[in-house]
Amino acid sequence: KLIVQFARSAQTQTQNQNTQPTNLTSVIATMSFVTLLDDRRWLEAYTSISRVPNADTRRDCVKRFLSVLLEAGEREAGGILCSLPLCEHYSLIEETLLMKAKMSHEKSHFLHKLLFCFYMNHGDYRGAAGAMYRLASRTLDVQVKKRYLLLTVTCLELISQDFQWIAMTNDEQGGVEKRQLFMLSIDDIRSMMLSCENTSSVKDLLPHNVEQAINMVIDNDTAIQFARYFVSHDDCRLLEYMP
Repeated sequence: KLIVQFARSAQTQTQNQNTQPTNLTSVIATMSFVTLLDDRRWLEAYTSISRVPNADTRRDCVKRFLSVLLEAGEREAGGILCSLPLCEHYSLIEETLLMKAKMSHEKSHFLHKLLFCFYMNHGDYRGAAGAMYRLASRTLDVQVKKRYLLLTVTCLELISQDFQWIAMTNDEQGGVEKRQLFMLSIDDIRSMMLSCENTSSVKDLLPHNVEQAINMVIDNDTAIQFARYFVSHDDCRLLEYMP
């Protein structure tokens, strides 16, 4: 606590004496951030990042903050991340979480679930749908896959019909040499849910050629009930309700 108070006092004095940020100002601000982060004072550490004058250093601080936070475990990381005033760091946090999720072990679903909570907390329902679809593409259990696909559809149901689609890359499903972007509509994903109903194997459940998928209509009332159930809970608790 004394270190943080000293750093803030020194930073204030430095800023009062200089119209332009100096290396000393950056060092002091970074020292304050590191001390707060080491003490797991999450909110103070996060807000202190904005006092770091150098943009590249701020990016490094955000990435370090996320790395340390994720080591704290699912419940704490989910609760803290959904309570932060993200502001200018939203895009960087999203980018970092996406990269970490894609690089995580195939059987590790924590980061994808965290991304789902992150998106839902900020009203990005298409982003939340993408997180659930990535989970569906990772799991081998047909029933669990079906639940993730239902959540994908549910999230897309919450936005305008003209925007009920997600953009994915085929390298996210693994085993491809050339990276390609493709679109999946809500009807494509409903078709995959039907495939879950009619197959005992999931080897080819997520085709690259989505035109070959057959159409399916799910009970819209069920989807809406699912959406209301999830958004009615605190976002930091959403992890508890997922398979």
